[in-house]
Amino acid sequence: MSMLPTADATPMSWIQLGGLFCIEFGSGTLGALAFVPPAPVGPPFYRLLSAMAAIPLALGLWLLRSENITDVASTLFICGALFALPFFAVPNKGKLRWFALGSAILCGSAAVFWNLIKTSDAGAGLTGVAAVSALASGLLVGSIGVAMTLGHAYLTYPNLKINHLVRVNRLTAAIILIKSALVALVIFGFARNYEPLSRAVGTTGGQFGLFTRCAAGLALPLLFAWMVESSLRYQNTRSATGILYASTVLVLIGEALAMSLRGQAGGVPI
Repeated sequence: MSMLPTADATPMSWIQLGGLFCIEFGSGTLGALAFVPPAPVGPPFYRLLSAMAAIPLALGLWLLRSENITDVASTLFICGALFALPFFAVPNKGKLRWFALGSAILCGSAAVFWNLIKTSDAGAGLTGVAAVSALASGLLVGSIGVAMTLGHAYLTYPNLKINHLVRVNRLTAAIILIKSALVALVIFGFARNYEPLSRAVGTTGGQFGLFTRCAAGLALPLLFAWMVESSLRYQNTRSATGILYASTVLVLIGEALAMSLRGQAGGVPI
């Protein structure tokens, strides 16, 4: 079986982990934005969400460059996404803005994938699992943030149809299920054959961190997504938005723990 980084891989620094998280967060926010249109929430909403994607991408690039661990390809991918975003955020209508969003999503996803394969030494199959897991983490954080922001928009646009928030919430639930399956696949499929991962989750502290990561970052947000779905059946967007606030905090806690485990496991997304 192919392995991820060599057994003597050193733990990743928090600056590097923070940079990777920011890039995944920004790219995931872009991906989640594709599920919001054509919600009539006005240009300020899309500009706010564009900023929520651009700031983490720029910060991630700065963090990685501060550690001298980025390269030309990674820089070009991130800069490509940042260059395309204003063409999505500024115009009010037109096909150009959705082409710009698609270009930004492709560039952001390429940056996530490229930075992952740079820190791994895996065969094609395992690299694919790791890449999908990293993209799923970003999309989870991005979608829950977009859902929370969209829920708040119902206070400003009371006639906004409920199906827009339902769609983003269901996207979040689907991503949680996919991410859960990928975490299980990594732990049960590769931990025995990959020493850094085995060490990371083999100790009592590692097992506690993994349990907390799964409980806070996956199980509870999935339960909250079901609660949001129930609230939206009764058109209760205020309750749904409150639940989404709590779910956002839990997802961020879960992903922070996942990044800590990832650093100890030689870059394997958990």
